[in-house]
Amino acid sequence: MTDLGHLLAGTENGIARVRAGAVPAPGVVSRTVQRVRRRRGLRHTRDTALGVVLAGAMGSAAWWAGASPDATPPAGTPSTSSVPSASPSPTPGAHSAAAPVAVAVPQPVPAGVLDATTPGWILSVSTQVRPGTMDVWTDEDSRTVLHLVSPTGERTTLLHLSLPWTSVSVLDWEAGRSQALVALAGRDVEGPVFGTLDLRTGELAALPRLDWMHQYVGRAGTGDTLWLTAPAPAGVDPERASPMYPPPVRVVNDEASAGAEGDPLAAVPYGEGAGIRLVAAAPDGQVRDLGESGLRRPTVSPDGAWAVVVDTAGAPHAVDVATGERHALTGLPTDPGCLDAGWSGDHEVLVACPVPGTTRYELRGHDVARTAGSGPAEPRLVATTDTAVRDAWPLGDGRLGLGLVVQPDPCDVVSDPAVLDAGVVTPVTGQWGDADHGGTLVFAAGAVHTHLNGCYAGGRSGPQRDVRTDLTTGAVTTFGWLDDGHVDDPDVVAADGWWDQASGSFVVGR
Repeated sequence: MTDLGHLLAGTENGIARVRAGAVPAPGVVSRTVQRVRRRRGLRHTRDTALGVVLAGAMGSAAWWAGASPDATPPAGTPSTSSVPSASPSPTPGAHSAAAPVAVAVPQPVPAGVLDATTPGWILSVSTQVRPGTMDVWTDEDSRTVLHLVSPTGERTTLLHLSLPWTSVSVLDWEAGRSQALVALAGRDVEGPVFGTLDLRTGELAALPRLDWMHQYVGRAGTGDTLWLTAPAPAGVDPERASPMYPPPVRVVNDEASAGAEGDPLAAVPYGEGAGIRLVAAAPDGQVRDLGESGLRRPTVSPDGAWAVVVDTAGAPHAVDVATGERHALTGLPTDPGCLDAGWSGDHEVLVACPVPGTTRYELRGHDVARTAGSGPAEPRLVATTDTAVRDAWPLGDGRLGLGLVVQPDPCDVVSDPAVLDAGVVTPVTGQWGDADHGGTLVFAAGAVHTHLNGCYAGGRSGPQRDVRTDLTTGAVTTFGWLDDGHVDDPDVVAADGWWDQASGSFVVGR
């Protein structure tokens, strides 16, 4: 729901009560307006935290045919606090992470809770604000919190972020471990700082800067992390950290964010052929160059052995992440109406193409490993669907998780989940609300996880929230809300103790 929609909904609710003879409680209007202001601030915080992930996910939706996204500029207000930093390292080789620095305050947790986690547990970030303080947001009245959430929704608070850090985005976490790969943003901090966060101590070991720009892509089966990197464009101080998430056409998408005196970053063109590279960073600090990449974010195969990239000429390639060998995927369709639907097997790319003369789509799998070994093979017909497919991921039991495109432009970059089993596509949204729509989908541990209603193309929209949907039963578990306006009574504040709580981002443990 938009800010205006939320305000109108609250007004409509109040009018209905007056007509029914109810007397509004004192402060109802002011609290409604305050809630709208809080929504705007929390949405900005969430967009900043998710920019690392969501902009890249949207950019990969049609990685050989679609347009790349603009960047999401980092948020923050000035501060004089010192922060951990990474030394620029523009060329491949051996690099060491910086010494750990405390960035968060650990909270009391039950013994062994992290060790007992299994795939499907969630690390969730929330912003907490004391009720009534949105107009004057002080250090004491707001905080960023990292939670551990069970598959059934039980929440354990792990860390409170310390200033100057104001947002954290968890990029990767292996269940059962007490470290997670994160990106931090904060006051007086140029761009995001990437590093390994100790979930027990709150200490961050900052990663070396692989180049002026470095954007997380995913984790390879070798244990390496995959990144897009690029040098500083001409005219930009290379000592100034890049705020880019991920490679865009422009560094920032709002010239007003450049400031009254202007900012050279605001006008930097970052087009094709700008020196963007795909690199693999090993746990021991070794960095390998895996070749050039265009603006579109690569996608990593379920087995972690392959990365599919689009070069600066727009041609897709499969990269063996262990050897660095690159193979042209000449068998993929060039029809601009076709969509990269994800993966239908450990190393099989799924492509959805419209069937001429109909409104249906054919889903065909292209085996990139076989293409690399013996050349392009005849693609496998996986299924035919009534709608376009945007997401696909093998579930490990013969079924395939799908994302169905059910909304028009501009919301055709997100999808609703379904399961493909024995050629039959079954949506799993039966227990969602009538006005709910999915976002970017994460299939893991027998469920699909998504943020609902982040984009809707008109009409009614349900509240924005994070949900886990069981792929067999359709049962829904809500594990995060964007803001406190989700309750039936708009005068009730959903609070954790004396704090309003709003979800910011999440990652599902692998």
